Amino acid sequence: MSHMTRYLWILLYDLNDTLYMTRLEAVIGKLEEIEREMRRIGFWDDDLNTAKVRESALKYATTDHKSPVGTIPFENWLQAVFIPNARRSAETGKKPTSSQVSVMAMREYDYHSYVPKAQKLLQLLYEFDALI
Repeated sequence: MSHMTRYLWILLYDLNDTLYMTRLEAVIGKLEEIEREMRRIGFWDDDLNTAKVRESALKYATTDHKSPVGTIPFENWLQAVFIPNARRSAETGKKPTSSQVSVMAMREYDYHSYVPKAQKLLQLLYEFDALI
């Protein structure tokens, strides 16, 4: 391998690594926006027992092999399960291969009933899915 070819491979590797990190940073930034919006519209509960919500969600998912959303409020699931798991994944570089959280949100805020104050949150969740 020539010196120039080796240099190009290193450059491409560095570019790929930079793009990967930029995407992970974008995911973390989007999660921060989602949390801020939830706080702004009153969907964030500072007193939420996140351990209990996570335990309930895990129990439901492992016994019924279904999403726990519907058994606990969607906002609580976002706060206690989705955001922490997504943040941890992004911070460790283990980004999921896909996300459909916006579809779940659409069912909650725009399909069964229209929730005007949740529309910006819905948009942010769509943007999150697009990053993944």
